[in-house]
Amino acid sequence: MKIKKVRLEPEAMRKIRTGEKTQIRNVMEPQPGMDEILPFCVFPESKAEDNAPCHPGDILCLRENDPTYDGYGVCVYVKSVRAERLHDISAPDIRAEGINAPQYDEWGCGMSEEVMNQFAFEKAWDELAESKNLNQYRWENNPWVWAIEFERMNGKKAAQ
Repeated sequence: MKIKKVRLEPEAMRKIRTGEKTQIRNVMEPQPGMDEILPFCVFPESKAEDNAPCHPGDILCLRENDPTYDGYGVCVYVKSVRAERLHDISAPDIRAEGINAPQYDEWGCGMSEEVMNQFAFEKAWDELAESKNLNQYRWENNPWVWAIEFERMNGKKAAQ
């Protein structure tokens, strides 16, 4: 088990504090080539996760990516880490990312909640990539990501 310090955007921190967000995706840097990923697809016993930024059992101390805020406000316990393409995100994973689109179809196109949530996730992903000048990792490019599932720690668990 390792304890790591991580900075996140204020909106992500808010969603973690309220329990809306229990997953996060981090872009793999550098992006792997086919020869690096193929063994993990063909031989599932290979562990792509060995190179992950964190591992199950780690504790992440989260801080807002805001220079005026000087403390770590939330610690989370890493439950699972997996390598995947961004487009492989499932509807439950989108909700775990804290995305919950409005319950109405503002365009009148008859879109389901699942489709609206996916559009909302794509938009949020691209806005974050653009704000960090990382356009090569936009949704349309389907980058490899680390999908990290976590649970917020309460004081009792953090002390263990």
